[in-house]
Amino acid sequence: MAYVRFIARILRHKWYVLWFGLQIGGIPLLQLIMHDMTKFSRAEFMPRFRTQVLKFPEEREEWQATLDHHWSRNTHHWNYWARGGVPLPMSEVYVREMVADWLSAQKTYGGSLQEWIAEEYPKMRLHPETVTLLVALLASQGIWIRSKKTMPGRGVEKK
Repeated sequence: MAYVRFIARILRHKWYVLWFGLQIGGIPLLQLIMHDMTKFSRAEFMPRFRTQVLKFPEEREEWQATLDHHWSRNTHHWNYWARGGVPLPMSEVYVREMVADWLSAQKTYGGSLQEWIAEEYPKMRLHPETVTLLVALLASQGIWIRSKKTMPGRGVEKK
Protein backbone atom coordinates (compact mmCIF):
# COMPACT_ATOMS: atom_id res chain seq x y z
CA MET A 1 0.00 0.00 0.00
CA ALA A 2 2.92 2.34 0.69
CA TYR A 3 3.98 2.02 -2.96
CA VAL A 4 0.50 3.04 -4.12
CA ARG A 5 0.50 6.11 -1.88
CA PHE A 6 4.00 7.02 -3.09
CA ILE A 7 2.99 6.73 -6.75
CA ALA A 8 -0.16 8.76 -6.02
CA ARG A 9 1.98 11.50 -4.46
CA ILE A 10 4.24 11.67 -7.52
CA LEU A 11 1.17 11.81 -9.78
CA ARG A 12 -0.39 14.53 -7.60
CA HIS A 13 2.82 16.56 -7.99
CA LYS A 14 2.69 16.04 -11.77
CA TRP A 15 -0.97 17.12 -11.81
CA TYR A 16 -0.16 20.37 -10.00
CA VAL A 17 2.78 21.01 -12.35
CA LEU A 18 0.28 20.71 -15.22
CA TRP A 19 -2.17 23.01 -13.41
CA PHE A 20 0.37 25.70 -12.53
CA GLY A 21 2.14 25.33 -15.88
CA LEU A 22 -1.08 26.07 -17.74
CA GLN A 23 -1.68 29.10 -15.50
CA ILE A 24 1.84 30.43 -16.07
CA GLY A 25 1.65 29.69 -19.78
CA GLY A 26 4.36 29.35 -22.40
CA ILE A 27 5.03 25.65 -21.70
CA PRO A 28 4.03 23.00 -24.26
CA LEU A 29 1.34 20.63 -22.98
CA LEU A 30 3.42 17.52 -23.76
CA GLN A 31 6.31 18.95 -21.75
CA LEU A 32 4.01 19.42 -18.75
CA ILE A 33 2.66 15.88 -19.12
CA MET A 34 6.18 14.41 -19.34
CA HIS A 35 7.42 16.44 -16.34
CA ASP A 36 9.54 14.38 -13.91
CA MET A 37 8.95 11.05 -15.65
CA THR A 38 12.44 9.99 -14.52
CA LYS A 39 10.96 9.61 -11.02
CA PHE A 40 9.47 6.34 -12.32
CA SER A 41 12.80 5.09 -13.70
CA ARG A 42 14.81 2.26 -12.20
CA ALA A 43 17.52 4.74 -11.19
CA GLU A 44 15.13 6.94 -9.19
CA PHE A 45 11.98 5.15 -8.04
CA MET A 46 13.31 2.84 -5.31
CA PRO A 47 15.93 5.26 -3.94
CA ARG A 48 13.20 7.91 -3.70
CA PHE A 49 10.87 5.45 -1.99
CA ARG A 50 13.55 4.46 0.53
CA THR A 51 14.39 8.11 1.27
CA GLN A 52 10.97 9.76 1.17
CA VAL A 53 8.76 6.95 2.53
CA LEU A 54 11.03 4.67 4.56
CA LYS A 55 13.03 7.71 5.76
CA PHE A 56 16.48 6.36 4.96
CA PRO A 57 19.12 9.08 5.55
CA GLU A 58 19.64 11.58 2.73
CA GLU A 59 23.42 11.44 3.18
CA ARG A 60 23.55 8.04 1.46
CA GLU A 61 25.51 7.74 -1.76
CA GLU A 62 22.43 6.17 -3.39
CA TRP A 63 20.33 9.30 -2.71
CA GLN A 64 22.99 11.64 -4.06
CA ALA A 65 23.25 9.50 -7.20
CA THR A 66 19.46 9.69 -7.56
CA LEU A 67 19.49 13.48 -7.33
CA ASP A 68 22.34 13.68 -9.85
CA HIS A 69 20.41 11.37 -12.20
CA HIS A 70 17.26 13.49 -11.87
CA TRP A 71 18.96 16.86 -12.27
CA SER A 72 21.07 15.76 -15.23
CA ARG A 73 18.00 14.57 -17.17
CA ASN A 74 15.41 17.22 -16.31
CA THR A 75 16.04 20.58 -17.93
CA HIS A 76 13.62 22.39 -15.61
CA HIS A 77 16.17 22.10 -12.78
CA TRP A 78 18.74 24.89 -12.51
CA ASN A 79 21.33 22.21 -11.63
CA TYR A 80 21.11 20.91 -15.20
CA TRP A 81 22.33 24.28 -16.47
CA ALA A 82 25.11 24.69 -13.87
CA ARG A 83 27.06 21.53 -14.61
CA GLY A 84 30.74 22.20 -15.11
CA GLY A 85 30.73 25.09 -12.65
CA VAL A 86 29.64 27.92 -14.96
CA PRO A 87 25.87 28.45 -15.11
CA LEU A 88 24.41 28.71 -18.58
CA PRO A 89 21.26 30.74 -19.32
CA MET A 90 18.13 28.61 -18.95
CA SER A 91 15.65 28.65 -21.80
CA GLU A 92 12.52 30.57 -20.83
CA VAL A 93 10.29 27.52 -21.20
CA TYR A 94 12.37 25.64 -18.61
CA VAL A 95 12.36 28.56 -16.16
CA ARG A 96 8.58 28.62 -16.50
CA GLU A 97 8.44 24.87 -15.82
CA MET A 98 10.79 25.29 -12.84
CA VAL A 99 8.43 27.86 -11.29
CA ALA A 100 5.45 25.55 -11.92
CA ASP A 101 7.47 22.75 -10.28
CA TRP A 102 8.17 24.87 -7.19
CA LEU A 103 4.52 25.91 -6.87
CA SER A 104 3.46 22.29 -7.29
CA ALA A 105 5.93 21.09 -4.67
CA GLN A 106 4.49 23.52 -2.13
CA LYS A 107 0.95 22.34 -2.91
CA THR A 108 1.87 18.63 -2.93
CA TYR A 109 4.33 18.37 -0.06
CA GLY A 110 3.25 21.32 2.08
CA GLY A 111 5.46 23.93 3.66
CA SER A 112 6.06 27.49 2.66
CA LEU A 113 7.42 28.23 -0.80
CA GLN A 114 8.63 31.57 0.50
CA GLU A 115 10.69 29.85 3.22
CA TRP A 116 11.98 27.21 0.78
CA ILE A 117 13.14 29.88 -1.68
CA ALA A 118 14.71 31.91 1.14
CA GLU A 119 16.74 28.83 2.12
CA GLU A 120 17.53 27.42 -1.33
CA TYR A 121 17.87 30.51 -3.55
CA PRO A 122 21.24 31.55 -2.05
CA LYS A 123 22.63 28.11 -3.01
CA MET A 124 21.50 28.31 -6.63
CA ARG A 125 24.06 28.98 -9.35
CA LEU A 126 22.08 30.92 -11.92
CA HIS A 127 23.08 32.88 -15.00
CA PRO A 128 22.12 36.59 -14.73
CA GLU A 129 19.64 36.22 -17.63
CA THR A 130 17.98 33.34 -15.78
CA VAL A 131 17.79 35.42 -12.60
CA THR A 132 16.02 38.24 -14.44
CA LEU A 133 13.43 35.88 -15.90
CA LEU A 134 13.00 33.93 -12.64
CA VAL A 135 12.43 37.10 -10.61
CA ALA A 136 9.79 38.29 -13.09
CA LEU A 137 7.99 34.93 -13.16
CA LEU A 138 7.98 34.63 -9.37
CA ALA A 139 6.70 38.21 -9.10
CA SER A 140 3.85 37.29 -11.45
CA GLN A 141 2.91 34.65 -8.86
CA GLY A 142 3.14 37.13 -5.96
CA ILE A 143 6.55 35.99 -4.73
CA TRP A 144 9.23 38.67 -4.46
CA ILE A 145 12.97 38.18 -4.20
CA ARG A 146 14.23 41.33 -2.54
CA SER A 147 17.76 42.54 -3.09
CA LYS A 148 19.58 45.21 -5.03
CA LYS A 149 20.81 42.71 -7.59
CA THR A 150 18.21 39.95 -7.08
CA MET A 151 21.07 37.50 -7.29
CA PRO A 152 21.30 34.30 -5.29
CA GLY A 153 22.38 35.01 -1.75
CA ARG A 154 19.69 37.63 -1.06
CA GLY A 155 16.38 37.59 0.83
CA VAL A 156 12.90 36.61 -0.27
CA GLU A 157 9.50 37.99 0.63
CA LYS A 158 5.92 37.21 -0.36
CA LYS A 159 3.28 39.91 -0.68
